[in-house]
Amino acid sequence: MNSNINKSVKKLIEIIKEGTSPYHVVQASVKQLKEAGFQELCWDEEWKLESGGAYYLSPFQTTLLAFRVHEECGPGHQLRLIASHVDAPGLRIKAKAEYPYKNYQRVNAEVYGGAINHTWMDRPLGMAGMVALKGTEGIQPRICYLDCKRPLFIVPNLSIHMNREMNKGSELNPQVDLIPIAGMAKEMKEAFFVEFLAEEILKAEGRAVKKEDILSYDLSLYNIQEGCVCGMQNDLLTAPRLDNLTSVQASLTALMESSRISGLDVIALFDHEEIGSRSKNGGAGNLLPFVLERIYEALGMSRSDYLRSVGNGFLISADTAHALNPNHPEKYDPTSYMQLGEGVAIKCASKQNYAGDGEVWAMLKALGEAHSIPCELTYIRSDIPGGSTLGSILSAALPMRSADIGVPLLAMHSAMETMSGADQYYLEQYLKVFLSGGEC
Repeated sequence: MNSNINKSVKKLIEIIKEGTSPYHVVQASVKQLKEAGFQELCWDEEWKLESGGAYYLSPFQTTLLAFRVHEECGPGHQLRLIASHVDAPGLRIKAKAEYPYKNYQRVNAEVYGGAINHTWMDRPLGMAGMVALKGTEGIQPRICYLDCKRPLFIVPNLSIHMNREMNKGSELNPQVDLIPIAGMAKEMKEAFFVEFLAEEILKAEGRAVKKEDILSYDLSLYNIQEGCVCGMQNDLLTAPRLDNLTSVQASLTALMESSRISGLDVIALFDHEEIGSRSKNGGAGNLLPFVLERIYEALGMSRSDYLRSVGNGFLISADTAHALNPNHPEKYDPTSYMQLGEGVAIKCASKQNYAGDGEVWAMLKALGEAHSIPCELTYIRSDIPGGSTLGSILSAALPMRSADIGVPLLAMHSAMETMSGADQYYLEQYLKVFLSGGEC
């Protein structure tokens, strides 16, 4: 692995390590932006923007928007936008989590998104997210962000002796088979999970919290294993949450290193993509159009200028693509599959669950060729329905040239996914030239 690829892989492994929940992905992203000189904006304040300025805002804790106003930014200059998502499939803790059986300390959990359920079994799981505590005034809670940073739970399989048909394929009942165990107790406390949260907040913040002060929480279980380079040539990367932290990190890098002279560059990191994006934090809401309109207003441009800029803009939805699994080649399109290490996948679908058209795909292919970045058009099999993306959602709300791209991935939505380290470098370079190059 050469030094440039190694640098990209290290950055990706670091954000995977820090980004154990959507809240923590946003915090890790903000940390990078601050170090690069980006200034924070508050939603409920007037924005004063300057040419050459770099800004970010996070109005809903798990959504982040950041942008660069280049030196020449006015009517007629192009808007370029990259969208990706911070959430990943997995398990989330329910309210009233205590769900003991005999002396087993269990917690009630639900499946979030389209997880490959069996990959979450027999694996040490950590816990991270947000806890809402009683505030000091009115009904506004005090928010505590929590990452316990150690294995806490296990979801145990039945043994083969109890289910002889297991290796023939067994459907898991999420309310029965995917209940996490946190340990054993001689005497079961009624509120053992809430008391545990209070202890963890004390460790994290250094101040005591009563269990009665915990009003609610949004907590994810996550694969405790960190990303690692593997393979006989050290060319593979296996890690949790590659979908879609590959694109989050590449988007951040591209924006921070963008060198375009004119126009406006924006990245949008959304939550809830894995469950349909229909929320205030998701790409199907009005957050992005509202933010864009406010940016144009703060720069002294009219609504007409904004609408014309949208029509002339260019959107890339950066998300992962399916790589050919050599054990099941029959599941992939016979002529337009992609393998690991072949660069950036330009995701195509005539039914528009991926955004794009022939002209846009040609432009993206030409962009890669012009900068010697490998990229290929790829389709899924015609008899396998693919999922929809931020690209198809956003291009309907913001009518501009749009496309879906990403790194090829094995075992998408598993608790542990696999990719080529080189593809992360290619994606970073591709998004960088997209933001830094000439007019599209």
